[in-house]
Amino acid sequence: TGLDDLSLESKITIWPNPSKGNFSIDITGINGDATIRILKSTGEVVGAEHLTIHGSTSKVFNLEHLSAGMYYVQVITGTGIISEKIMIR
Repeated sequence: TGLDDLSLESKITIWPNPSKGNFSIDITGINGDATIRILKSTGEVVGAEHLTIHGSTSKVFNLEHLSAGMYYVQVITGTGIISEKIMIR
């Protein structure tokens, strides 16, 4: 069994998108431990961070070293996953 998508109250916003590699992720509607993962379109994890969220938080990533292309941002909790795309120029 896989993890389900998180509830509709849970949300991530990525900005700016597209980005040159510096971007922020705003997370709302999550309480507890979470992992943010940045993945290439191939599924390779190119960035990850563990954090505890109390309702909402913002996290800044600097991934200027990555090649231009489409990447995926996942927020993973014990109850599910939220996934969004980000374009790096």
